[in-house]
Amino acid sequence: MKSEGKIDNNEWMFLLTGGVGLENPLPNPCPWLMAKNWDEICRLSDLHHFTGLREHVSKNVDGWKQYFDAILPHEAKMPEPWETKLSVFQKLCVLRVFRSDKLVPQCNRQMGKEYVEPPQFDLPSSFQDSHSCIPLIFVLTPGSDPTGTLLKFADDQGFGTNRLFSLSLGQGQGPIAVKMIDEGTKLGNWVVLQNCHLAKSFMPTLEKICENLVPDQTHPDFRLWLTSYPADHFPVMVLQNGIKMTNEPPKGLKSNIIRSFLSDPVNDPEWFESCKQPQSFKRLIFALCFFHAVIQERRYFGPIGWNIPYEFNETDLRISLMQLKMFLDQYEGFNYEALRYLTGECNYGGRVTDDWDRRCLMAILCTFYTPEILDEEKIYHFDVTDTYYSPIVRNHEDFIAYAKTLPLITKPGDQKETDTLLTNTILTQDTTSGGGGDEIPPEEMVINVATDILSKLPKAFDIDETLYKYPTNYHQSMNTVLVQEMVRFNVLLNTIRSSLQTLIKAIKELF
Repeated sequence: MKSEGKIDNNEWMFLLTGGVGLENPLPNPCPWLMAKNWDEICRLSDLHHFTGLREHVSKNVDGWKQYFDAILPHEAKMPEPWETKLSVFQKLCVLRVFRSDKLVPQCNRQMGKEYVEPPQFDLPSSFQDSHSCIPLIFVLTPGSDPTGTLLKFADDQGFGTNRLFSLSLGQGQGPIAVKMIDEGTKLGNWVVLQNCHLAKSFMPTLEKICENLVPDQTHPDFRLWLTSYPADHFPVMVLQNGIKMTNEPPKGLKSNIIRSFLSDPVNDPEWFESCKQPQSFKRLIFALCFFHAVIQERRYFGPIGWNIPYEFNETDLRISLMQLKMFLDQYEGFNYEALRYLTGECNYGGRVTDDWDRRCLMAILCTFYTPEILDEEKIYHFDVTDTYYSPIVRNHEDFIAYAKTLPLITKPGDQKETDTLLTNTILTQDTTSGGGGDEIPPEEMVINVATDILSKLPKAFDIDETLYKYPTNYHQSMNTVLVQEMVRFNVLLNTIRSSLQTLIKAIKELF
């Protein structure tokens, strides 16, 4: 729509940024509205199609409060005449200033799920695009581990234990890696070099090896697989020529649970149906996948979720699922204490270093590994709102079908999802292209904001006067701390002030 000229550029930038945050002298008439939201309403009123919005809100406080308090404001009607006169996109701008937490659900409602829900990782399609002289590169992200998926795919392609060779790079592993690649190019093996970011000294050698791979001297079945976190020392040539893949952990409980059910070993029909206690096994599989999703989602809430961020990944889930099946196959009934210990203390808990995080992890696990979940006469709910529960179904497809009915966004994460969406969209914008009409040039807008910030900066502290009032004293240690903090604050102020002044000067001289 933007490329076709159907969206005003000023409205588009307002949706992404909320407008330029200059000081707003107008009083807020709505006690239930945060100052930040009122400032955005005032800035939105300056746009052509929203002229009079500020005055309308001031005169119709009750009507706008009803819209603000709606459970689903993105589906509710705005006070007239705005409901009738605004386009669907323009209503997004109004939704942003009143209830930005519902922007993502509204995008889902208007654009469709394919623009909001992440697609499933498709390794076979990437493999189809490869050949023996092009490396396949997994770009790692926290919480993702493609090893299990790759091993299963290799086995399906006939490259099992005898034809797949894996090596975790590190100190002294370079010569071994060179030998494995040399043998692989001759015999047609698959070679997996893991954690390339940890082998900085080996990267020039790897680049030279990849440059020397030619079809005439390389077995057609040979494949070189590389895994690495983003690193400056990773060879640019290898990165440009290789097939790049990333398998980020899904965002949201819904996507996370679906990913788990479509991953090994749960997606294997034979494994899923082979337990001696099938119904208990399937319900506990769902509970464990739900637990895995919950503890991963808690990372997005920073220290509120975990005191220390942990990289729980699919390997933790996979070993826990294997142990669950082993226990149900070998023992009658269900030993909750043993499985809670293995899953919570060993598999997942092995990554947890904070005592309070460990207690939190075990408390969450007890919600899912509990006798009530196996009671088929009543539905067991995982939360107090009864939104999430353990479905009483038997087929693999039915579990996935239920997971697809779950909310796209968990309520506590609504605002964060909106911020992430807008921030990522801003990063995709072309800052070099200019707009039309009477919009303010970007350079002038930057100067206005920088000048506004400069006017609000406080004066630097007088350190000499502070030392006179609070001299260094052995019995008053806070005096020393106070002076040190004031010195650091002055350094920060000077850095901000000089940076803004340099920015303004550079823009004025450039344009």
